[in-house]
Amino acid sequence: MISFNISKNCFKCNKTPTIQRRHSGQFLCLDCFKSSIEKIISKTIAKYNMLSPNDNIIIALSGSKNSITLLYNLKKIQEKAYRTRPIIALSIDEGNTIELTRDLCASLSIEQVIINSNEINKGEPFLLQLVEIASTNLGGNILALGYNLTNLSNIFLNQLIFSKDPFQIVNHQDDTIKMITPLMRIPKEEINIYYKIKKMRIGKDQVQKKRDSIVQIHTENFLNDCKSFSPEIEFNLLNGLLELTEINNQSKNPT
Repeated sequence: MISFNISKNCFKCNKTPTIQRRHSGQFLCLDCFKSSIEKIISKTIAKYNMLSPNDNIIIALSGSKNSITLLYNLKKIQEKAYRTRPIIALSIDEGNTIELTRDLCASLSIEQVIINSNEINKGEPFLLQLVEIASTNLGGNILALGYNLTNLSNIFLNQLIFSKDPFQIVNHQDDTIKMITPLMRIPKEEINIYYKIKKMRIGKDQVQKKRDSIVQIHTENFLNDCKSFSPEIEFNLLNGLLELTEINNQSKNPT
């Protein structure tokens, strides 16, 4: 959770006003907060070896705050650090967000591929269809997804409850493509604040609002209640997911 408090100074530059990160207790001014978000994304990519030179990166661009934040940052990181091939944004033509994603990609000089929503098979998992399109149709070996810490904690908890495979999103890799989640260490509320600070061109009413299931809503409400007495719970869930993923990978590929 984040709160505003002008009685404290930024621990990095001593400016005010500041934002407090409840999970760490840090107070940051708006500029330092924005910088910290971008550093977290960059460090996450480096720590988990998400990118390498000559990757063909496909970004799932839905028009949500997550996907827009990912697009802005991944383009900058790709150009400065990894110099991979030009990024391609993959979008589904549905709702009012397609025009806004077109404008966004044009402003960033990013190629956008738009799939008609009628081509999506409602009977098959949407994520697997994105993987197929990104790898087979577009020749990508990286599919970047805008899942943040809150999203992944919610998904992991739901998968544990319903005994489903929790290893499909984080560090998923097969012979053709790898899925990466560079926002995975940033809570939902911090993405929202970052989005406002950056003053991105997209208006509030235009941003795509994901329709969560009843189970997802209840799980997120449960996690929010837990954060009132355990602010780091989402990080603990993510760390548990990463550890289990590593164990699962080792069991499949014993040395």
